[in-house]
Amino acid sequence: MKDNERSILSITHYTAKAHKDEEVGTFMPFDAFYNDQFSSNLTQRGRRAIENALKLPSIEKNGFATRVVKNLFMISNLKDSIRLTFPSNLDNLTILMMTNLDENKLQLQNKIKAVLDKLLEESIIREERGNYFFFNEDEMDLTNIIKDTILNGEDRLTEADRFIRSLLKIESKERYESNDFKVAYEIDKKFFLRNGDVSVSVILFERQPATQLALGNSISNLSICINEWFTADKQLMKDFEWFCKNVKYFMNNSGSSTGERLKTIETFKLRNKELSDKITKKITEKFAETNFVSGQTVIEPDAINGSKPNDRYKNLIAKHIGMVYKHHKLSNGYALTANDLRKVVRDKQTSSFNDLTPAEQMVEDHITNMGGILTVADIIQKFEGIPFGWKDVAIIHMILELNRKKKRELEYRNQPRYKPVDFVEKALNTNERTACVVRDGEEISQAVIDETLLCYRNIFNQDLPTTTDGNRLYDSINESLSKIYDSYYEFQETYYGKYPFGIHFNSLCQKLDAWIKIRDPKRLFAVLKDEQDAVKTQYDQCKSLGEFIGRAMDAYNSIQGFYTENKDNFSSLEPAEQDKADSLGEFFRSDDPARSFRHIRKAYDELKASIQQLKDALLNETVAAYEQIFAELDSEAKNLGVTESHIYGDKEYNLTRIRKLKSITSIRFELSNAASFKSEQLRLIIDFASKKKPDQSKGQTSAVGEPKEYYISKLATVIRNEKELDDYLAKAKLEMLALLMDKKTIIIK
Repeated sequence: MKDNERSILSITHYTAKAHKDEEVGTFMPFDAFYNDQFSSNLTQRGRRAIENALKLPSIEKNGFATRVVKNLFMISNLKDSIRLTFPSNLDNLTILMMTNLDENKLQLQNKIKAVLDKLLEESIIREERGNYFFFNEDEMDLTNIIKDTILNGEDRLTEADRFIRSLLKIESKERYESNDFKVAYEIDKKFFLRNGDVSVSVILFERQPATQLALGNSISNLSICINEWFTADKQLMKDFEWFCKNVKYFMNNSGSSTGERLKTIETFKLRNKELSDKITKKITEKFAETNFVSGQTVIEPDAINGSKPNDRYKNLIAKHIGMVYKHHKLSNGYALTANDLRKVVRDKQTSSFNDLTPAEQMVEDHITNMGGILTVADIIQKFEGIPFGWKDVAIIHMILELNRKKKRELEYRNQPRYKPVDFVEKALNTNERTACVVRDGEEISQAVIDETLLCYRNIFNQDLPTTTDGNRLYDSINESLSKIYDSYYEFQETYYGKYPFGIHFNSLCQKLDAWIKIRDPKRLFAVLKDEQDAVKTQYDQCKSLGEFIGRAMDAYNSIQGFYTENKDNFSSLEPAEQDKADSLGEFFRSDDPARSFRHIRKAYDELKASIQQLKDALLNETVAAYEQIFAELDSEAKNLGVTESHIYGDKEYNLTRIRKLKSITSIRFELSNAASFKSEQLRLIIDFASKKKPDQSKGQTSAVGEPKEYYISKLATVIRNEKELDDYLAKAKLEMLALLMDKKTIIIK
């Protein structure tokens, strides 16, 4: 309104006068206030805002619809604070349009709803959470601005991509049977996905029909002819154009807008989302009528299954890939992954079927046509492309089959007859494929084959299957050598570095390993011939050692343990016995124990008996000596009244300890130490007794003197006659009497 209170008072007065002749009880509808007086007070922008609705053909000639427009126009433009308590919803519109108390509210509400739906359809109003809003003046201005927005081809195609790609779910890769194919995708020559094995072209604004497009279509290209119905639908074109203009305006202006304009933009974004849904629905409906062109072949809509656009696209792209890569099915049944391929080569197939499959025959023919030798990289490049589309691992699998079926040999960096299990790892590495070569095998004469069979028999005393095929003989030898290597590798691991004879197993394994690694059959056969005598000796030696280990290794280890344990005891034996011990030492340093083992076994038995005999005699003597000592100790303790058993050594403990001694030297030491042991134990007894008070009840009148050791040899070291003996004894007596006078208990040492 132009003014506020004054205009409203004027309109109210005017409206009351206009309806003064109505009967009492008539309800005054709110649209009654929209009269000439109201119109005269509208601003220019307000008048323009409502005129769009009032001039609609469905509204202009319908008095009730006109009333709905006027009511909604007034309450949808109330202040925000008022709309919070009195929103512009269907219930409030119904109340405002009632003209009498008994009016059927439900019928009135339905009539109003029909008008509102029409206004929504014509984009005059919008609905938000049950409330209806009339476009305001700023929305009118923004509409005119967006109409003047200029679009270029890039704008239209970018928005078209958002519709089409989300509907069809176009991906950069498509799975077809056992392979993944890269997909390039463009709309009217604008690429959104590049570098594909096949390409998808959406035709949108072109005017050419599918039949004409097929004439210049490439074999790998799939054209989706949306243009045939898109350009014919004027309303759809108009809606799409308006949608694109909105998006471009939003992109360029949303960030810089503020206040009322920013709110208006948000409103238009919501409307544009609804328009997007409308366009999406239309494309979804019409996609079922779309023609396609695969290569130069037109595919009509009924040739593709699926009710949804993305389902139809999935079936369509699969059909297209199948037409482009027409030989792809021939690769079915071959390895799909690197692990599958590794498993195939590890399993060492033994199938008797040696005829080439159609796929293998194609690979074989291509190698032959290219001169009989090709790298894996060249072969893969050929059969990855049109019309094959085979996976690289499947192609490598085919090459392995050509090798298994004796059609081709494998070579890596000039190493012929490369093992398939190793060749696979190289071929799986894209950087190594140029060094992996597939070529013809080399012919070997029958004379060389026969001579090699004889050499092998001479070395290993084993006959290989007779053959006329040098490659087959090479495989037989390689397999047999591997088995022999495996059988002696365990011996090498167990005995090399731990036993002197282990060196023979190591030498044989090194030689066998070197032969196994020879890739060239001719070279292997020549080496077998040249080295047969030396290796025969090595093999016979290892075979003999293997038999020795099987029958005598436990005894060998037992004798070696005896020798190690008794090294200190051998010096106590007679010279003849010590010679036998020396022969044991030489035996355990020998790398050929089988030859002298019988004699060593005899020497071991004799040494064992001699040591045991000497040990038993010494042990018996030592035990007897200590038993006598403990008898004397017990007697002395009793005489001195020492009843505490812990004061001196325990008899059973010491005798048990002595009996467990294994070293003759240790036993002799215990025997020689018996006197010292006795003196030490006596000192402990006397020392303990000297500290006890005399027991009067047992007749003890004096305490035991403190122990004092007296060394009998300190007065003289040599006695040559009776006089010297008397002098020695006299001096010893005087010294010991002095000790007794000093109340000492003498321990003679």
